[in-house]
Amino acid sequence: MKTLTQQRIQIFEMKASMLGPASLEDEHQPLVAEYLDALGLLWCHIPNGGHRHKAVAAKLKAQGVKPGVPDNFIFDPPLTRRFSIASSRPSGFPERGVAIELKRPRADGWTLDRVARRTCSSVSKDQRAWIAGLIMAGWLVEVCFGFDEVRALCRELGYER
Repeated sequence: MKTLTQQRIQIFEMKASMLGPASLEDEHQPLVAEYLDALGLLWCHIPNGGHRHKAVAAKLKAQGVKPGVPDNFIFDPPLTRRFSIASSRPSGFPERGVAIELKRPRADGWTLDRVARRTCSSVSKDQRAWIAGLIMAGWLVEVCFGFDEVRALCRELGYER
């Protein structure tokens, strides 16, 4: 993992401030990608959402694409120990990695605690099933509303130094 310079952090903060309060998830994902790359993390984005032609959707389904998979997976385990409140795993076992379901920020300032976010109306039934399954498999899973929440999570987990 890499240490970000103060100048690089300011660039991310400036880019995030340019995203409006009604910005879309698709506008936040490129900044999330740039940020996770800058941190030097082993990660990937799963481009599961969006509208596709029926033939393309059928081909992807036949290849194993599953609905509800979180948007981003960080394969590096968190550097700070933090256990999911919703996890039924015994404490003392570190998370294997982090899965992030990215949502568009709420323009009305609406917030929920981390557990409630996993079951809020903007999280689909398929997404809830993936969240529960990943937690049981040892992953930390968070629903983040926009880039700022992804960055806050990465700082909390020790990825941004």
